[in-house]
Amino acid sequence: MLRSTCLFARITWTGPIVVLPVVACLALGQGRCNAGEEAAIVVGRRAAAAAGAGATAEHKFPEWSKVIEGTKQIDGLFTLYYNQTDEKLFMSIRRHQLEEELILPISIARGAGMMYLGGDTLNFGNQWIISFRRVADRILVVRRNVKFRADTGSPQADSVKVSYNDSIIAALPIKSEQQDQVLIDLGDLFMTDLADIGVNPDRSRSTWAKVKGFPENLEIEVAAVFNMGYRGFFFRSFDDSVADSRGAQVVIHYGLSKLPSSGYHPRIADDRVGHFLSTVKDFSKDIHDTPQVRYVTRWDLQKSDSSAKMPPPKKPIVFWIEKTVPREYRPYVRAGILEWNKAFAKLGFVDAIEVREQSDLDDFDPEDIRYNVFRWITTSYGFAMGPSRTNPKTGQILDADIVFDEGMIRYWRGEFLHLRGIPQAMSLLEQHHRQAFFNFYASLVPELADNGQALNQLFTEYRTSLNDPQRPPERPSRIVPEIGCQCCMMGAGMQRELGLMADVMAAQGTIEPGGKVPQEFIGQAIKEVVMHEVGHTLGLRHNFKASTFISLKDANNPEITRKKGMTGSVMDYAPANFAPKGAKQGDYFSDTIGPYDYWAIEYAYKPTSGNETDELAKVASRSSSPDLIYGTDEDMFLNPDPRINAFDLGDPLEFAQFRVQLLKDLLDKLQEKVVAEGEGWQRARDSFSRLLGQVGSAAYISCKYIGGEYTTRAHRGEPHGKLPFDPIPVAKQRQAIKLLQTEILSDQAFKFSPELLKRLAPEHFRDDFFFFFSNYEFNVYERVLSIQRMVLSHFLDSRVLRSIQNAELHAGKGQEVLKLPEVFDALTDSIWSELPTADKSAASKKKVEISTIRRNLQREHVKKLSNLVLGPNRDFSNFFFILFDDFGQPSPADARALARHHLTAIDVRIRRALDQADLDAYSRAHLEQMHAQMDKVFASTLKMNEP
Repeated sequence: MLRSTCLFARITWTGPIVVLPVVACLALGQGRCNAGEEAAIVVGRRAAAAAGAGATAEHKFPEWSKVIEGTKQIDGLFTLYYNQTDEKLFMSIRRHQLEEELILPISIARGAGMMYLGGDTLNFGNQWIISFRRVADRILVVRRNVKFRADTGSPQADSVKVSYNDSIIAALPIKSEQQDQVLIDLGDLFMTDLADIGVNPDRSRSTWAKVKGFPENLEIEVAAVFNMGYRGFFFRSFDDSVADSRGAQVVIHYGLSKLPSSGYHPRIADDRVGHFLSTVKDFSKDIHDTPQVRYVTRWDLQKSDSSAKMPPPKKPIVFWIEKTVPREYRPYVRAGILEWNKAFAKLGFVDAIEVREQSDLDDFDPEDIRYNVFRWITTSYGFAMGPSRTNPKTGQILDADIVFDEGMIRYWRGEFLHLRGIPQAMSLLEQHHRQAFFNFYASLVPELADNGQALNQLFTEYRTSLNDPQRPPERPSRIVPEIGCQCCMMGAGMQRELGLMADVMAAQGTIEPGGKVPQEFIGQAIKEVVMHEVGHTLGLRHNFKASTFISLKDANNPEITRKKGMTGSVMDYAPANFAPKGAKQGDYFSDTIGPYDYWAIEYAYKPTSGNETDELAKVASRSSSPDLIYGTDEDMFLNPDPRINAFDLGDPLEFAQFRVQLLKDLLDKLQEKVVAEGEGWQRARDSFSRLLGQVGSAAYISCKYIGGEYTTRAHRGEPHGKLPFDPIPVAKQRQAIKLLQTEILSDQAFKFSPELLKRLAPEHFRDDFFFFFSNYEFNVYERVLSIQRMVLSHFLDSRVLRSIQNAELHAGKGQEVLKLPEVFDALTDSIWSELPTADKSAASKKKVEISTIRRNLQREHVKKLSNLVLGPNRDFSNFFFILFDDFGQPSPADARALARHHLTAIDVRIRRALDQADLDAYSRAHLEQMHAQMDKVFASTLKMNEP
């Protein structure tokens, strides 16, 4: 039997004493209150709130005039009182402003290197809605929980109130009170780590950088000085942007503004079209499969005259080109922004987007939510991003700022790998997102492999730092539909593409050795990146399938590309386009938006006159058109479709073959064409690294056809719609295997001229972390092996092996599919081609010399097969284990049986070679070692993974 004890508590205010019956239920064992007791609690809370809101003059706060003495009054949304000399900032809150919902946009106005990027918009996809609430002698800052709702007055609304609550993120003491307003010290709010980024300002050293008030908003900047502390070796290994970590300074911009007035009509999203989303759970919709309601993020774009054919919008989208943008690049920036007007014109809008250039007379803060600004910053990271701020309740975009880092155009010495690539890569691998890692970073794998010692140390430090209490909160690297990729790598990838473009132009004699890409082509690259980032600010997500839109041949036909685009969407990561040998060169970069872009804008912004649901369904039903193919960020993680790639063009296999051939064509000319007379040889090393990285990327693109399937988002009943899964024709998969056998796994692959290798000089002025661990000599063996390991890791990955088997179930009657035995045979035939086969007479006559590159590959193959038989020795502290070894679910039993079968067959060939072939010393020692190692596997008593 349960007992409940009801207690009465005396709550004393500074005004008249108020005694309230607050019921504290002590339901022993269960912790539950009955309905009567719960009602008493509610009454008590309401009475307490009323007493707090109506505190009388008997509560002796300091006099208002004394508190604000020496301050300057700044009128606006809230009245501010600022004393710049004493660094005091107060804000008054009137009674009617309590509980009013406000949006609190936060950004970094001036940064501190990699960890705190200047111009970065924080809380992308998760903007804060706050309100102020008075309780006794303090003001609570309430972060509203806007993700859950139900119709007012419905039973579900009461359920939502019981299940979900707001968060209290700060309690600010009231400094004074008069009539209907109270005074608070904004230092108690903003001189803290309110942004939740690990910056705890030292108030004795921190200052107010800007204080501005406007009728609808406040804009405040804090020059936050803080001690970064140790923060882990990992976070301080790449960046010297902070002069002294004991006094790091970050300028954080806080806005405070009203939510837009009613009148905006939210638009329901469709999973066939890629938009950023604002998601709420609406429990009023209990007849649906899920309470989740997903709204497209978009601007409130309305026609000024609905009866006119091409009216301007009531309120156009205005972008300001900040005065920091170099003058020579402003025309390309303007053109990239205005290109999107073509899509809006199709919907009946004229000049939906306007561009203005900031002059010295235009005094505004780029972080101000009322202004959309294209910004130019200098961090050498070579990136660009286009985040936006939205009303999380409706999806309405309120503000967007594009940040463009000038490092993109310093393409000869791209620092993306060191400064930004590795931290992101570490985070992906820590979460075991290996497929996503290779999709984004395959071209960097050879360079990573040349820094093995450093990376193992970094990875150990990174994992340790995850539990460091001083470590700043990390934004999740995982990619989710509501937010998408929180970092756009288009700019960084374009930096590498421009470097490759310089290599190609130099080799072809288009530019002088050591020369730079002509500004015309730099401008075209800038325009393409601007179009991409503006697309983000209009609400569009990445589309990594769009590059399959046209063939490589058509990509060099300007009559096609300047009308339809070089890719189906500028929201893909497109590479520089090079014409095949002997063909006429077309445009290097896309000049316009693609058909998918028109379609995505149509879905989000099309004015509707009838039933909106039906009209939008007709728009989305065109998703099966080849021009509108779509795959986005989260598809980079687990989707088996090999057409989802970054920085490819046309048919993926054709592109992969072309990029490998590009390496071969350029190698002979590299050392003479890319290094100018009197210049150091370091540029040859950079160029060779880039070219080898292209081989790595091509290898992974080809690998994805093994165990892959075509996928689609088409809905049932859609015209020409396909099923969600469609097996890849076996001929296409065999084409991929043949490419990998010939270009990556054969004994003819990776043959480099000694004259070239002798010229691959290191950078002598490098003073970053990698300088102390990188190899002075160019480590060809490790870099080549990393590409081959990437291929082996994919072929023999447990998920891929299961997918190959599952694809057999999807095949129609009589349809030939790729099977596991063929995959295992392909690897063994390529990797062990030097060894004699079952023909004994041939073995006795054969001279066998196995090169170092081949021996490394054969060792890796035996290791992979052994791990399949016995299970891998898992070392999650080792960077390269996480990168290359299988740590997923157990492999299929058939795969383990085939692995043992192939080990046995390889051992037979090794023994025959040892007995009968003419072997050099290296090859004999190598084969003896392999034989001994396989003997141990066969004799092992370790427990196998059973099916």
